[in-house]
Amino acid sequence: RSRMSVSVRPGWLGMHSDEADRVTREFSSLMQRVNGLREIPEYMRDREFKEEFVEGPAKIVEKAAELIDRAERENTLTPAQILVDRIYLILDDAPPEDQKRQAALLEQLIASQPVNYIHMLGNDKFFKDKRYRAAVACLRHYVKTSPDDVSMRLNLGVAYNKVAMYDEAQRAADYVLDNKLELSEHGHNVAYSVKAIAALGLKDYGTSIRFATKAFAIDPQSYPSSLAQLAAAQTGDVKGVEAAILQFQEALPEKFATVKLQTDAVRAYGLAKANQQEAARNLVRQWKDADRAEGKVIAFWRDVPNGLDVARNWAALMKE
Repeated sequence: RSRMSVSVRPGWLGMHSDEADRVTREFSSLMQRVNGLREIPEYMRDREFKEEFVEGPAKIVEKAAELIDRAERENTLTPAQILVDRIYLILDDAPPEDQKRQAALLEQLIASQPVNYIHMLGNDKFFKDKRYRAAVACLRHYVKTSPDDVSMRLNLGVAYNKVAMYDEAQRAADYVLDNKLELSEHGHNVAYSVKAIAALGLKDYGTSIRFATKAFAIDPQSYPSSLAQLAAAQTGDVKGVEAAILQFQEALPEKFATVKLQTDAVRAYGLAKANQQEAARNLVRQWKDADRAEGKVIAFWRDVPNGLDVARNWAALMKE
């Protein structure tokens, strides 16, 4: 019987929709299969998942595109549904001409639909399903109307980093931090991670290490540690590489045991950058009989900005 008051912050109310028509269900099934196949590392595609790749992602995307074309002819989807599906069909690593076509489709979508729908598509469809170029366009439009929406501003920073738009990613995180917007512990972790990734992409290695260390302190995970390891390796700072690896090993010993090969790969890269070629070669030789070592190194480091430098160095040392 006591009085209470509750404060509710303004913002969009969340929603979930499920389009249950036959075409949408079939399209979703095809694209979910594409999304799943793309998550499988390349070194596993001709062995563990060989049967899954009899019909690769490109062929499945063609089938999905034909399905949407037929739906347009038969008038079984709305123009908005067709537009969204055609945007969704174009993957982030598509050829430049396809990316240009996607950008034109996104302009058409944004010009014709209300901002709350663009917000929902950008976050709940494109960002969630790793269509980061499309997510960038939608979320960038949305934050013009809601500039202090922390979650969307940080998601925009994440999406920028995923498509190597590092200056833009840095500005997205800086807006949140410089304006002292309210952040949870998780929010700080995301903001610091966005800054660390962007700085590594921009070759600002000291800044990358500083923010990766902050992110790791909040939530110890292998990715921010990998950022710090690679940033140190890029400058030939062998002691810095070892310090980042030791921090990772002490915080996550079980995880560390599963990626010993990948950490030795960045060790070797740091040694090579420090002109300690013989030490780097000796380290790589220890793995000469390991199963698909190069493929595993590529799979681990390809998601880190300039991480393929580690894999290229590994391959070169293996040949020596």
